Amino acid sequence: RLACRDAGRASWGMRASTLTTDDLDEARTILYRHFYSNFVDVLSPAATLRARFAVTPPEAVTVGDMSFGTDVRIRFGELGAYHVDVPLSGRLSWRQGGSPGRVATPTEAAVFQPVGDTTLDHWAGDCRLLAVKIDKSLLEEQLSRLIDGPVHTPIRLGPTLDIGGGAGRSWLRLLRMI
Repeated sequence: RLACRDAGRASWGMRASTLTTDDLDEARTILYRHFYSNFVDVLSPAATLRARFAVTPPEAVTVGDMSFGTDVRIRFGELGAYHVDVPLSGRLSWRQGGSPGRVATPTEAAVFQPVGDTTLDHWAGDCRLLAVKIDKSLLEEQLSRLIDGPVHTPIRLGPTLDIGGGAGRSWLRLLRMI
């Protein structure tokens, strides 16, 4: 059921392996291995899971091009890392900690803190996204070097990133070139 192949360079340029599965437990395991401990629920029992993951090896920065092919909900708990989800198509409804629910789209990415229980309430079946996990210590140490001073942690990032233009669009272009 699990198909794996070395994809060489993924669409965003990094070395990645592509994994596809129609088995929910295998999809959970792939997410755990590359990202976080999780609970995945298929929202429509009659739907067929067609999960696809093109993921880099789990390192200080891990990138995945992922889709499920059906509507799912994923609960992670606290991430322990900084994380950005960039929908390339479809929509992703999410929330973290006590914050109100939000929706990520191809023009607005979701930005997650290392703290606060995280839930992807509705990952739409047509949603394909780039997931970027950034090691907490790495980001905080790099920022401390850049500003030549201490950083109060966790770094409070805004919950969304406008990727329709400006700096957000430039960041997405950079991500795709890496």
